[in-house]
Amino acid sequence: MGCTALLAPKTALFDVFREVVLDVWKERNREAQAVTARITRRVSDLRTKKSRLVDLISRGVLDEATFKDEASAVDAEIVVAEIGLKEAQFEELDVEIVLNFAQELLSNAGKLWKEFDLDRKQRLQKVLFPEGLNFADGKFGTASIFNDLAASFGGKTNE
Repeated sequence: MGCTALLAPKTALFDVFREVVLDVWKERNREAQAVTARITRRVSDLRTKKSRLVDLISRGVLDEATFKDEASAVDAEIVVAEIGLKEAQFEELDVEIVLNFAQELLSNAGKLWKEFDLDRKQRLQKVLFPEGLNFADGKFGTASIFNDLAASFGGKTNE
């Protein structure tokens, strides 16, 4: 069996990993959606408040200086809320795309290694073997991402 075959994670291991990640992501995504909904309501409430201020000044209930102060404060709150909204929406990333990329990368690490230039090889090596490689008793050993995945889900490593 070639060296690259030893480095490929077992399909069943990645399937379990995918399930766990999706479960965690779904929970976090629900939280992100709740935050997004809450902030969206806040922005809507602030815009309603500003509309009331415009109505009050148009009816002569507010003087112009008070209107400008209040409207500026509401505008600032809207900007802050909209920034928070963009951040919350960013949290709702499509984890399926990320998982597909990770599976493709891990499944084809050997092929990628052969195709990559030195810089990319070093970056890939750092991702796959964060603690480097060791050699003992005529064998290579490593603390690789594959071992971490297997250990996390009770699987066995190739070492």
